[in-house]
Formats: sequence, structure tokens, C-alpha cells
Amino acid sequence: MPELLRLLSCILYFTSHDQGEPCHVHVVQFKYRTNRIGHSEKLWIKENGDTEICNYKGNIKLSVLKRIQAIIKEDKMIFDSICQEWCNFYDEDHVEFYSKNEQEDKKMSFHR
Repeated sequence: MPELLRLLSCILYFTSHDQGEPCHVHVVQFKYRTNRIGHSEKLWIKENGDTEICNYKGNIKLSVLKRIQAIIKEDKMIFDSICQEWCNFYDEDHVEFYSKNEQEDKKMSFHR
């Protein structure tokens, strides 16, 4: 589970078993960096930079997750980095973004 980046007191990362799912990051507090299972939250990434919390479990304060969501939305370099690393990690040539309505799912023309 390679570390993607650090924001606030958290680590954002991907996992190898998530290939085939729409783009998302897992978020874990730094203190759980060596034991991430059961301590992380999942943020779905949308094409416009918005994110959606997937099944909030209370592992990270909601206020911290909201700040991370705002950073991803507001900082294009971070958003682009997540997309690029998603392509690199899963050896894909584009990013499939999250959409609540599967008929609206889009393939972004984000190429490595």
C-alpha cells in the first residue's frame, strides 16, 4: 500500500485490490500508518475534483476529512497528481471517476 501523499495528519494511499473500481483514495491517520486495516476512510474522486466519503466509519474526524476534501477540490496539482498516480499504479491509460448514477459514469481523457 504505497503512500500517495500526506495531508494534515493523514496519509492518502491506494491499494492493489481496488483495481477496476472508480478512482478513490484511502485516508488513514499517520499514527496508524503501519496498521491501516480497519482505521481508514475512503474518498471517491469525481471528475470535477469533488470527493465523496464512502460509508463513513468514524475513523477520522469528519472535520479533518472535510478539509482534505476541500484541498483535493481546490488544489489542481493535488487532484492531477492523484489522477496521474492512479494511472501509474494500476497501469491504466485513463481515470474512471466516481458517479452515483452508473449511467453517468465518465471516462476522463486524462492520459499519462
